[in-house]
Amino acid sequence: TVTVKPNPTVAVNSPSICNGQTATLTASGATSYTWTGGLPSTATVTTPALSANTSYTVTGTTNGCTGTAIATVTVKPKPTVTVNSPSICSGQTATLTANGATSYTWTGGLSGNPVTTPALSANSSYTVTGTTNGCTGTAVATVTVKPNPIVTVNSPSICNGQTATITANGATTYTWTGGLSGNPATTPALSANTTYTVTGTTNGCTGTAIATVTVKPNPTVTVNSPSICNGQTATLTASGATSYSWTGGLSALATVTTPALSANTSYTVTGTTNGCTGT
Repeated sequence: TVTVKPNPTVAVNSPSICNGQTATLTASGATSYTWTGGLPSTATVTTPALSANTSYTVTGTTNGCTGTAIATVTVKPKPTVTVNSPSICSGQTATLTANGATSYTWTGGLSGNPVTTPALSANSSYTVTGTTNGCTGTAVATVTVKPNPIVTVNSPSICNGQTATITANGATTYTWTGGLSGNPATTPALSANTTYTVTGTTNGCTGTAIATVTVKPNPTVTVNSPSICNGQTATLTASGATSYSWTGGLSALATVTTPALSANTSYTVTGTTNGCTGT
């Protein structure tokens, strides 16, 4: 009597993994197992990290009889994720756009794609993880923050009716309000206090400063015009300013005395207050 023992019906899973991962293979249906590919003789085994589809044959033994099954490990590629690394000016936001995957997650509390960073004042890095078919790839976006120029400008004082010269510093190029141009810039003749804003630009980043032109009033100078007899001197008294100068060689006083005169004579007095003059 020949007794025929049944061969075990061996089954094994065929998993999908991502490139660079290991796979867990589990055989069933027999008492003991051996595997190809250098895997250990256990029912459940772990493959090495794989970069391509790979097949393993498992042989199961029960009561000296064997059965086989083939596990095929499908290796899915990881997405190749790319992301831009923009330059911005201090205080601006940056727009980051990732490519190469189906969905994305970001560090730094960002979400979506594209994403907008908060306003930044220093160089910052964000890591994006892209996922396709359960496999992930990463990329790093570095946002370079360029400093805004620190712009300064003078605020001159002038006399009523004068022009002012305004000079900005701290940037490469400048634009002005009020129709001014160049640097230094010259204002038109002014009769009242006036402000001008200058915007300085360096490497695409800007800073601003305000120049205030203070317009000082010109003194209103008055002087008497006396009548004298031939051969007499005249006393001239000016008012309305702080200091005075006269034509005709008269002294620099508010009240002056002319030499003896034999003909009608005119004298011009120039009065000065805070550097401004009136005649």
